[in-house]
Amino acid sequence: MLVPPMKKSSSVDLAARLKTFLESSHSPQEAANHLDAIQRFSELRNQCLMVKDPNDASLALLIKYWAQLSSLAQRLDFEAINVQFTWYDAFKGYSAMYPSQGRCSSTSVRLEQSCILFNAGSLWAQYADREFNRSPESPKDAARGFKRAATLFAMARAASAQVSSGLSTDISDDCLHMLESMCLGHAQRCFYETSTRQSSAKNKLQAKLSTAVADFYGYACTLGGNPTSDLGKFFAGWEKGLFIGALTVEMHYFRALSQIHIAKSLDEEKAMKKGEEVAYLSTAMRNLEQGAQVAKKHKLAGRADDIARHLQQAKLLLDSAEQDNRIVYHQPLPPSLPIIEPLSMVKLEWLPDQPEPDPAAEMAAAGGDPFGTLVSAAIHRGALAFAAKRQDLVNAVNEAVQTHTTQARARLVAQTPQLDALASAEAPRVPQRLRDRIVATQAVNGVRGLMQRAEECLNLRTTVRELHREAVSILDAEEAEDRKLRAQFEARWTPSVSSTINEPLRKELAAHDSHLTLASQSDDRVQARLAEARSLLDRIALPLVQLDSMVAGADDPAYQAGAAAANMPSARVKDMAAKMRGLVESTEKLFGQRETERLAFLTRVQEQDPVQALLAQVQITKATESAIAALLAEFNGTRQSLMQLQEQIDAALLGVEAAGKELQSVATSNEELRRRESLLSDLSKAVDVYEDLDRHSKEGLVFYTARMEQIRRLKERASDLKVARDVERRDVLDNIAAQAHAARALAVPDASGALPI
Repeated sequence: MLVPPMKKSSSVDLAARLKTFLESSHSPQEAANHLDAIQRFSELRNQCLMVKDPNDASLALLIKYWAQLSSLAQRLDFEAINVQFTWYDAFKGYSAMYPSQGRCSSTSVRLEQSCILFNAGSLWAQYADREFNRSPESPKDAARGFKRAATLFAMARAASAQVSSGLSTDISDDCLHMLESMCLGHAQRCFYETSTRQSSAKNKLQAKLSTAVADFYGYACTLGGNPTSDLGKFFAGWEKGLFIGALTVEMHYFRALSQIHIAKSLDEEKAMKKGEEVAYLSTAMRNLEQGAQVAKKHKLAGRADDIARHLQQAKLLLDSAEQDNRIVYHQPLPPSLPIIEPLSMVKLEWLPDQPEPDPAAEMAAAGGDPFGTLVSAAIHRGALAFAAKRQDLVNAVNEAVQTHTTQARARLVAQTPQLDALASAEAPRVPQRLRDRIVATQAVNGVRGLMQRAEECLNLRTTVRELHREAVSILDAEEAEDRKLRAQFEARWTPSVSSTINEPLRKELAAHDSHLTLASQSDDRVQARLAEARSLLDRIALPLVQLDSMVAGADDPAYQAGAAAANMPSARVKDMAAKMRGLVESTEKLFGQRETERLAFLTRVQEQDPVQALLAQVQITKATESAIAALLAEFNGTRQSLMQLQEQIDAALLGVEAAGKELQSVATSNEELRRRESLLSDLSKAVDVYEDLDRHSKEGLVFYTARMEQIRRLKERASDLKVARDVERRDVLDNIAAQAHAARALAVPDASGALPI
């Protein structure tokens, strides 16, 4: 029987591509965990390309690769992997002279699936044809094989429909539909052949069975034999129309058989319908004669002999029927014949009650899914969305806490200088509370260290911004080239639109750009505050001995002693100062508690893997959006706790301010105390500014370091995508050039002998 040839393909470095992609999009550890599976998968593809013989091992090999590919396609975005799959038209094959002719290249995994399914369908058709020829008396296995082949061609058609453009003729919708109908016709023919070997089979049944065969072949001929369609033009030129010619012969042959059988049944039934019988036999003769002409044209000797034999039989039957009608029945020939109802015994199926092969079942039979633990691309896309929303939440919470901290500390600083000045009256030096904070700043290289961290933050920002700009520029250049060629070649430019393919990368880069903009604004505020508070910050960089001397007011110990005695607070003032100091310490503890909780919140976010978190939540809530909402809701407790601490700090500050007002009303004040208050206020403000800016700088370093690695991976993906697209463009340009060359070669010279330009 007629079967299509198999497709050929070029090899690709699938293992290297998959490993690189997993390292950048998932993690180096996940890539390492699946390295063996990736290498086996790549080798499996190479083995599929070498398949030729329709044996059980080859049939199982193709389905195994398809099943693993389908499983992987559910987990990974092959457009982002940028594997360039290249396949050649099954009918045209590969030509060293015209390498781009009949070539189809794409990064779409649907192309790979379609082509593998096409080859599996072709191999099953070859297997079924061999079984039919080996045992024509019992064509059960052949019928099963042809039904499977038809199913695979239908699946290939569904996969091809999802490839945007650039398909070769053999995997176009019409061609695959034609092959599907042809294989169903072959399977139906097996049932017809079985009926012819059963003595009990009636002619009416055989007429219905053979009508179904002819209908399947007829539909295939309609698809592939239309001289105005692209497919029709293709097959008209391929092997001088041999393929469609052979199908046309089969259609006429089985149409004639159905008409001969129905004529015999009318004769057997003595139905007094000799006119119909003669008409059916006359029509059968015409179908056989048309089939004989096509068979002769294409040198189909085997089928030509069958037609000649049936022509002789039909001629004898027709002569007998005409004689009977002329002598006995005298019935006119009907103007039209009743349609012979087909009885189709076939449908698309893989197994009984299973219309298509199931990837999971096929992999289970072959030892399991090697990529079963790999997180799907859908989860990764959801994780990106979750990470972006989580970052927005973090930014909002962090900004609110830090803004309140700055305002609240300013209120506290307004109260503590008086308290510190009273303490310095008893011991003319920097008070212990403030002293401990200054020591803490100087322990980490003080103001110089802060300036260095702020500068390093700006340097990292520049580097990250440049990486981001380069990644965007790569995509811009790639899309500009695509627009240029699309405008130049119009409908002939078949690759997918670059902006569509680049959209996921664009979204990720846009999210990074948004976060980088917020970080830059924060950096600018840090730089502005550094410049504004530089004189204050320089003070806390001084040695403590010098700061103590500045608080005391002079270098003369006698002066210090006299000043201390003159400003010594009363017992009542001491008690009130002690009470206020307790309130200040309680407030400082609340500040420390909130800062600890804020840092714990940031650490929790940094340590939370969005992919694994979403994967675990999806197993509970099923829907990705619901899972993201649930994960974000988990931070509500921390937000509420931080808000409660804010309320407690505000309440504590009210107590400090009330105590400060009361202390101010009873404490004596003079020029020396006011001087100390001013100095200690400046030192407190300087420490507050230092702690705030140091916190921003350290968090900025962590932020930019993480972003630099993430954007570097995005840039690598953009570069890989551009390389793959450039290869695809060269293939399409070669194909366009080959088509132009072929058109010129076929062009007819004009009157002057010149070829058209």
